[in-house]
Amino acid sequence: IALQAWASGWAGAGEALLGVGLGFLLFFPLFALGIMGAGDVKLLMAIGALTNAAFCFQVALISIFAGAAFAVLEMIYRGRLVPFLRSLWNILRSLQFRGMPRPTLDIDKQRKFSFGPALACAVVFVIILEQRGVLL
Repeated sequence: IALQAWASGWAGAGEALLGVGLGFLLFFPLFALGIMGAGDVKLLMAIGALTNAAFCFQVALISIFAGAAFAVLEMIYRGRLVPFLRSLWNILRSLQFRGMPRPTLDIDKQRKFSFGPALACAVVFVIILEQRGVLL
């Protein structure tokens, strides 16, 4: 925030504060639910502080898709994709019938997923899209 204030005055500080606030609002609920680590929330807040709220929102949105792609690739690499899909199918099928026992999703609770690389890829992707005039 101080860097933005030094570079762009009060307007820059205001943009940085909006970026930090939006980054917090977007990812803190995921942290509170235990889906994401606090470092990932702070990284998005830092991205928002160094850029602006619009850039932060675009990065957050694209990073979700990048994270999903990374997760699928990791499941393929570890041989967990088929068991995961089978478990997901059983859950979806159980929703059709009343009284059918609800299976739980078969996930590896010990395996942690780092979201930082997805955020980094999203930053690069947003910059490329802005350079090409696709994003404002």
